[in-house]
Amino acid sequence: MFSLHETTRKRTCRTAFFALCLGPTCATAAWIADHHLPWRDAAAARRLSDRYHLDVTLADWQDPRPNTTRLAAVTLAEPGHADPLLKLNGFESRRRGDSLILSVNEATLAIADLPALAARIAWSLYRTPAAKIELHIRQLVLSASAGNGNPVTLHRVHGVIERDQHDAPRLQLIAHLTAQPAADARPIVLAVARSAALTSGDGKSVDASNGAEKREAPAHVVTLKTQQHALPVALLAPLVPGVAALNDGATFTGVLTWHVGANVADATGNLHGRLAAVDLAGMLPRNSPHLLTGIAAVELTDCRWHGAQFQRLAGTLTTASAAANGSLLMAAPIYLGCHPGDALKSIQAAAARAAEERRAGREPAEEDAAQVAANHQLSHFACRFNLDAAGLAIEPHLPAASTLPADTLAAESDQPILFCRPIVEAARLPAVAWLQFIASPPGPWWIPYTPATLETARRLPTPQ
Repeated sequence: MFSLHETTRKRTCRTAFFALCLGPTCATAAWIADHHLPWRDAAAARRLSDRYHLDVTLADWQDPRPNTTRLAAVTLAEPGHADPLLKLNGFESRRRGDSLILSVNEATLAIADLPALAARIAWSLYRTPAAKIELHIRQLVLSASAGNGNPVTLHRVHGVIERDQHDAPRLQLIAHLTAQPAADARPIVLAVARSAALTSGDGKSVDASNGAEKREAPAHVVTLKTQQHALPVALLAPLVPGVAALNDGATFTGVLTWHVGANVADATGNLHGRLAAVDLAGMLPRNSPHLLTGIAAVELTDCRWHGAQFQRLAGTLTTASAAANGSLLMAAPIYLGCHPGDALKSIQAAAARAAEERRAGREPAEEDAAQVAANHQLSHFACRFNLDAAGLAIEPHLPAASTLPADTLAAESDQPILFCRPIVEAARLPAVAWLQFIASPPGPWWIPYTPATLETARRLPTPQ
């Protein structure tokens, strides 16, 4: 019977003993070297940067248990840019089957970077093998660009990213404006999904209507619902034209839908809801000769845009504590076709006398100059408006209990100062009349050539 020599058996047993002792020790040492060497965070950051084409910075990487990763901080930036795109504090990643659970203590990003970040996330999700991603953020801080305005803080942000039957990710996310919302509070809801364009088996975009293949990237639909919480309008600035010019205190409640494809500049959207606490001064372009102050509320029944240009604006404007100077009031009859009340006729007469004195080389009377330059407190200033490719229509809007005449557009001390009769569809004002009203002085039929007026003109609907 075969048997090893006694010396060979001793050597074999001794070698096996040392192997059994040294094997776990070497494995433990290798794990320690891989998980605790000082360059480990930098090496992992380089791998992530190469994978997602971003500059990634990691701090204090830990693996407390299998399939769990914790980081003290994560910073994402566009390649070559110093300003971060996204900063995460207290990050944890857990894998459970084919699901990935991401928890963040605090996330910070700039409002202006939201479209770029959304595009980056969409690009990354197509390359992430997880079938489902759960997102939990205790506090999300959205800062205004260049330090302008107050940051917007969302609390208890929870979201789920799942893939549809065409392997395209769709997002459902809810958030609150307070850390401890009421039990019956309705959260802010954000949804992102593929639009009617589908994806064929080879990854090409397919139109759902006729099945024809397209080469361009499929469009997505972004839906934002905030029907209970008043959301700062700064969050809408990357999506809605002109909103960036509104004051920081303005808020929005309603529904916004945004359709975007490969070219963000060609996106379309629609919005209906209420804009509250709007500073009337923001409605005038910079360097306007007019003065308008007060707070307004705008009920938008139809607001549609394509790129940076509105297609239709319809709704109701109401104001509180509004005041306007004589220049603005006198421009309304000239450019908007309004009829002056007795108080405005007095201002127009004073302006005519002052102009006549200046043409004669004399100083106008102090009473006339003061009457034209004075701010007039408007006890009533409200209207219904409709602006589209067919032109501009403005109609009076009076409370049911008002004793003013039915065609009153504005009143001072409960005395009509501007009348506005309804404009029929066939006799609408041109859209440029609105630009002339807010930017041009009364009298000349020209528009000041300034960057502010050009920017406003580009947003107006294209005439038919």
